[in-house]
Amino acid sequence: MTPEPLNLLRYPEHAQVFRVVQLKQLVGGLLAGGVIGGTWTFWQQERHDQQQVLRTQLQSAVRAQESLEARQANEREQARIQGLWIRRAQSWHREREQQLELYSVLTDQALHSGLRVERWQGDGHKMVLQAWLPRTESVPVVLGALSQAWPPGWSLHSLSDRPDAGVNVVMQAPWPVAKRLDDAGKP
Repeated sequence: MTPEPLNLLRYPEHAQVFRVVQLKQLVGGLLAGGVIGGTWTFWQQERHDQQQVLRTQLQSAVRAQESLEARQANEREQARIQGLWIRRAQSWHREREQQLELYSVLTDQALHSGLRVERWQGDGHKMVLQAWLPRTESVPVVLGALSQAWPPGWSLHSLSDRPDAGVNVVMQAPWPVAKRLDDAGKP
């Protein structure tokens, strides 16, 4: 059994029914699409808002972490510089004490052995002392006394007789290497 084909020319009232049904289906489809589309849009907007809040929180956390790291780096650098200045001040203080001790020994030797300093020079790597002594026998005594006052020790560089009397003595001593600081701040 096959149904008889619908002939709208023969049954025009059915054409009106089909148009109403099609219109109802179209309106229903539009409403259903609108509801589904609106729901989907609303859900996407909610997700977008949540992602924006999360992004803002993460950006704030990153900025806070970067600020903390920068502050810690600055504090480390300040501590390093402060430590460097403390070591330098201690080094200068020790060198000053050694130089005062050396000056005291020179003064004592001037009184006891007749030492007369003619030239004193230092460049941070070595010290040179040019002096006059009335007797050659005083040279080892003076060298020993100076070496006790200046731990790296003194050495005789040259010794020469003077035409008038006495001897010219040139002595050298290195700066204490352990006390010196290079540009990097390491002892």
